[in-house]
Amino acid sequence: MYGLKVHRHVLQSHLDKVERGWTPEDGRFFTRITVHEVTEEHDKGRPFIMQEVQIPENIMSRLIAGTLHLGLASKMLQKHVLPKEWQILPLAVRLAAQKVINSR
Repeated sequence: MYGLKVHRHVLQSHLDKVERGWTPEDGRFFTRITVHEVTEEHDKGRPFIMQEVQIPENIMSRLIAGTLHLGLASKMLQKHVLPKEWQILPLAVRLAAQKVINSR
């Protein structure tokens, strides 16, 4: 899964939980950034880095209230997460390179 599909899935999952009566204790919702090894099976590689990112409150509250469409919320979340992905990518590349070096 990639692109907006990931963000849409995360938001829909949170919405489903809220509709069943679940709310986080502190009122905050999270998504997770993962940079992982590439394998033949899509998204099955061992993670190099995983980082939780809080979903902005204005996205979740409007989504829950029904005043924000899931498609637009997904785009907003993608825009929020992308800079954080860029921040962790250099470390993930270093970890991958180190793994290659150590395997020789």
